[in-house]
Amino acid sequence: MNYGRFLVISLGTGSAKEESKFDASMAAKWGTFAWLHNGDNSPLLDAFTQASANIVDIHASILFQALLSEKNYLRIKANPSPLEGEQKPKV
Repeated sequence: MNYGRFLVISLGTGSAKEESKFDASMAAKWGTFAWLHNGDNSPLLDAFTQASANIVDIHASILFQALLSEKNYLRIKANPSPLEGEQKPKV
């Protein structure tokens, strides 16, 4: 099968809520309840859902690289994570 004929554009819609910033010193003091509910956030649930979205992107990217069609996969994120930095297209 010629996988080069497939073009995939993955659109990230961003987060519906403003992401809170927690640091290690704050999180180190949290008990079980704070990890499940902290203000209007659920840090543990947010971590799992964000990780799930990221792993789908990684798997799709690796698949297209393995099929020698990496230029046929494009991921566009509305609000990239601060850890990812600014997204620049490959040329």
